[in-house]
Amino acid sequence: MIAKMPRKPPLKALFFGLVTCLLLLTGFFWQNIVASSPWLLGYRGPDLFGIYTAKLDGSGVRSILFDEKRELSHPRVSPDGKRITFTRYNRLLGGGIAEENGSDYLHTEVVIADIDGSHQLSIEPTAAHVLNANSSWIDNNSVLYVHRSDLTSLPELRIYHLSSRRANRVPTPAGLAVSDPHCVNGRVVFPVVPIDLKATTCCLYTMKLDGSGFRQLTAPQITPTSAALSFKLGDYDPWFSPSGDTVVFMRYFGGVDWRIFSVNVSTGAEKLLTRPGETSAIPEWSSDGKSIIFVNFDKTKLENLGLYTMVPSGLNKQKIPLPGGYLYTHPSFLPSNLAGAGSGSNNNAAIIYSARRVPGLPGAR
Repeated sequence: MIAKMPRKPPLKALFFGLVTCLLLLTGFFWQNIVASSPWLLGYRGPDLFGIYTAKLDGSGVRSILFDEKRELSHPRVSPDGKRITFTRYNRLLGGGIAEENGSDYLHTEVVIADIDGSHQLSIEPTAAHVLNANSSWIDNNSVLYVHRSDLTSLPELRIYHLSSRRANRVPTPAGLAVSDPHCVNGRVVFPVVPIDLKATTCCLYTMKLDGSGFRQLTAPQITPTSAALSFKLGDYDPWFSPSGDTVVFMRYFGGVDWRIFSVNVSTGAEKLLTRPGETSAIPEWSSDGKSIIFVNFDKTKLENLGLYTMVPSGLNKQKIPLPGGYLYTHPSFLPSNLAGAGSGSNNNAAIIYSARRVPGLPGAR
C-alpha cells in the first residue's frame, strides 16, 4: 500500500519521514566510526572534504575539488565525460563544518561543474530549509535530483535541463516522500519512505519519466537484527544496470546491518550480494554491466574500511587499494568512453568518489 500524505501531518512525523527519506551511507557510516574512535575526526584543513578520481588498481589518484568546511558528496560524471554533478552541504554544525551526518539534508545544493571542477553552477537557490540533493545524469543535458522547498513539503523529484537552465517536476503520485532517484532508458527507480511512523518499511518503486507505468518493485518483510533502529527499515539508493533489467540497492536491517541486494525488474526476484552484519552500501554499476562498486565497513576491522568491487552475482569482492587516512564514500565508475574507464573488469577503469581526510585511520601517511 502506498503511504499517503495526511492532510495535516504532525510536524514531528513529517520531519522524521523527510529526514529518513534522504538517508544515505555517510550518516550512519561516520556515526559508527565516531562511536568507535571519536578522536579520529578532529582533522581540519583545506582538503578536509574532496572529490577524487582514480583507477581501479588504486593508481592515478587525482583531486577534482577540495573544501575545508563543506562536504561534497554523490559525485557523478555525465555520459560524455565533460561534466560532474554533486551535492554540497552548507548547514554549519558543531565544529564549524557542514556535513551530511546531522544535517537533515537542510541547506543543500546540487552543483554542476566541468570535469576539472571549474565553472560551477548551483542549479537551484538554496537556503536554511531548502533541500537539493542526490543528483544523477539522465543524459548530457539533464540531471535528476531531489528537491524540497521547506519543512512543510514533501521531497519531490526534479529534472534540471542545462540547455534551458530550467527545472521541471517528475510527476510521481501526490503525497509520497520520494528520494534517491536513478534513470535509465526513460525509466526511473526511487525509494518511497512511509511518512506514517507506524508503517514498517521503505520500498522501491519504478515508473517512466512521464509518470506512466508506476508500480512497486520491492516489498521487504524484515526481521530486525538489532533493537537499535536508527532509520526506517527497508530499501534505499537503487541503481539500474546499464540494460535497465536489474536494480542494485541497499537494505537496512537495523543497527549497522546494511546489505546490498539486486532485484530483477521484470520478475521481482531478489539476490543478496553481501554478508549480513556489516555495513555494505551505495552500490553502482559499471557502464559495461560487469562490475558493481560499493562501500564496505566492518567495524571490527577498521583497516578493511573502503571501496570495493564485485561481480553482479556478489562474488569476487576486491578492495580498491586507495591511500589510507580517508573515509571513502559515494563511488561510481566513469563513463566507458573515457579510455575504457567504465569497464568494470579492467584494472585501468576509472572511478570517481567522495572522501573525508582522517589522518588517524590505518594506512595514513
